[in-house]
Amino acid sequence: MTDTKQALQRQRIYQLLFWTAVITVFVLFLQAIQPILLPFVIGTIMAYLFDPVVDRLERAGLSRMRATAIVTVLLFLLLGTALTWLGPLLYHQLGSLIAVLPELLREAQDIVEHHAAPIISMLGQVNGTEVTEQQLHNQQMVNTSEVLKGLAVSGAAALNIASLLFITPIVCFYLLRDWDKMVAHIDRLLPRAYADTIRTQFSLIDATLSGYLRGQIIVMFILTIYYAVALTVIGVKFSLILAVIAGLFIIIPYVGTLVSTALAVGIVYMQFGMEWQTIAVIIVYLVGQMLEQQILTPQVIGERVGLHPLWMVFGMLAGAVLLGFTGVLLAVPITAVTGVLVRFMVGRYLASPFYTNS
Repeated sequence: MTDTKQALQRQRIYQLLFWTAVITVFVLFLQAIQPILLPFVIGTIMAYLFDPVVDRLERAGLSRMRATAIVTVLLFLLLGTALTWLGPLLYHQLGSLIAVLPELLREAQDIVEHHAAPIISMLGQVNGTEVTEQQLHNQQMVNTSEVLKGLAVSGAAALNIASLLFITPIVCFYLLRDWDKMVAHIDRLLPRAYADTIRTQFSLIDATLSGYLRGQIIVMFILTIYYAVALTVIGVKFSLILAVIAGLFIIIPYVGTLVSTALAVGIVYMQFGMEWQTIAVIIVYLVGQMLEQQILTPQVIGERVGLHPLWMVFGMLAGAVLLGFTGVLLAVPITAVTGVLVRFMVGRYLASPFYTNS
């Protein structure tokens, strides 16, 4: 009996080492192919989101091929029309915003030098080191330079993304066409002893992920429209690009809202100074935050998703470190999978002798 237990423990250790090695190799592989990964990730996400639509068209009597073609063509016609209509305006506003960012950074430096420098100097004296205003200014210049370099790299990355966008519809089409076949093939490969358990967990992952992604897209769209209208009425420059940033950044809980609000307030302060417009923009973002937290997220996404905001922040930061922007896109599904699996393991632990007999 003891030998059987030891053999079972060794088997579990080998399985753990095997899957750890598989995950490590997979992450390294993703890092190696990162430059070409983005259109495939976007195509996969779109195929996942619109597979239920294709399934409904199939049930209505269309073949899988025709249903996939209709959904793909309509989807990318809609996106293409939106880009044709809004693209030039967004591009112009983004270029103008990047042009004024150095001035915005200088304004921030002046505020830091006049208000924060004495505090930092005092803290330095407490720690036994003297921090001079010149050292602080030099550090700020280095930080500004790094930010501008990052913007240049981001601009080049945006051009690269635009050049690869034609791959995304192809990826989306073929994945949509073969989605059910791929799911059935993966199901056949599951180890028979654990197949039911794995199916149950995948069902929970699908419910969590689909609920979060679809709900979050709706919330982002509503808030983007709200910010665009409100900022345009106030007369803020770059209102459209600021609205898009605010809408997109809500996917990063707390941090995204803080960053988008700080950027908008900085822009409107440069434009109007401390006038009513600046106060109005602050109120607009406060109302937007309350609208998101108190109404949209509970009603559209709901509590059933079960993804804690700290999980999302951690997942997106980890994804950004590992794979850059592509990692941020992958962070949502990976975080959803991780959350479901952690809850599953905690449940197994609570039902195990390790917990009940301790």
